[in-house]
Amino acid sequence: MVGAFAHSNIYAGGGIITIAITNIGTFSCRLAGYPTLLGVRAGHEYAFTHLEHGTQDSDLTPASLAPRESGGLILDNPLGCNANVYPLPVDDQFTGLVIVLPRHEGRVRVFGVPLSDPCGLSESQLGWAKGFSFD
Repeated sequence: MVGAFAHSNIYAGGGIITIAITNIGTFSCRLAGYPTLLGVRAGHEYAFTHLEHGTQDSDLTPASLAPRESGGLILDNPLGCNANVYPLPVDDQFTGLVIVLPRHEGRVRVFGVPLSDPCGLSESQLGWAKGFSFD
């Protein structure tokens, strides 16, 4: 599995970030459940201090990914703190993300993800939704 920062959308008081996760293996795999997330800053990994399950208006369902198919993860920063909007101290900003798959079935590193969690961060389940797109 590989991950890529796919899309960011700002809404009143927060932001939605979409991460694309692609199966680069030779067999189908299941993408489901809530992962453990770690922020990356200066080459080090840090646990998020305020991480919740469930996002605003985003409901992904488990998916079976054939080789080269993609699913995703939605991150929601709903409490009025968005790293894309407000300049935050460097110590509060992350430039990457590590997605630890449920049941520790692997880790996916995603670079170039502008994140901060001083006011909270919510995550969707891993999966796919009808009409889901990485535009």
